Amino acid sequence: MGFPPDWVYESAFGPEYRRAVANRTEDSPLVALPDIELDKEHESLSQRLNRPPTDEEFVMYLNHPGDALKTIEFRSKYGDPNNLPLDVWFEGLLPGVDVHFADGNGKPHLMTILHIARPDSQGMSVVRYVLDSEYVTIQVKVAEAVGAVGTDFEPADPKNPYHVASPSNGDLWIMYVNPGKVVKAGEELFNISIMKQEKAVLSPVDGIVKRVLKFANYQDDKKMVPVKEGEMLVELGPVPRTCLTCKNPVTGDDYAFCPSCGQKL
Repeated sequence: MGFPPDWVYESAFGPEYRRAVANRTEDSPLVALPDIELDKEHESLSQRLNRPPTDEEFVMYLNHPGDALKTIEFRSKYGDPNNLPLDVWFEGLLPGVDVHFADGNGKPHLMTILHIARPDSQGMSVVRYVLDSEYVTIQVKVAEAVGAVGTDFEPADPKNPYHVASPSNGDLWIMYVNPGKVVKAGEELFNISIMKQEKAVLSPVDGIVKRVLKFANYQDDKKMVPVKEGEMLVELGPVPRTCLTCKNPVTGDDYAFCPSCGQKL
């Protein structure tokens, strides 16, 4: 289909878009992917579920491992949400309106929402409903919090070039650095998944990694870590000294000898 126009690259990569244009290739990344060992993946999923998966669960896992595990866990806890009528998903369920549906075993159910309270300052609303003959009261988050609300994460200082934050709400799926690693400006530190789109976050400066506040490796454990916009994920420090003999960085100020080659500093 050909490459998109340059303005698309500029929109996606910003000032670095010319480098992206220069490095683009017609080679498909799918060619370099190793073949999947189905038996091994089936065994891995069985261990995670503590039971053999169904064919549907296995196919779902092969396509989207992380989402599949969340879906299977949700179904085991709450049942299959696809049993609700389609209009409920699009329009919601108003108080006083009965909805009839059958569960996975064909058993009929009746659900009626009794009352939906106005959301509080935290965006939480109290919902009362009856399912068959059981009355239930739960809290549901229906809006963003308003007013002075404390955060449950360490925010990055946008004026500090050594603070590297998540650019948006999303999921951290891979962290490439560990404390002590020396990085160059433009080197990829971590990758955020935002609405199924991957966003590489690069180091703004040369420096050394002082702290990694959250870690993820989706390839190993199929888990992503939720992050918030502005949340500091990596704290860098100034570039350390360099050994004049071997040119390797010396990461500690108290070293009298180079830890790489042993020469006196």
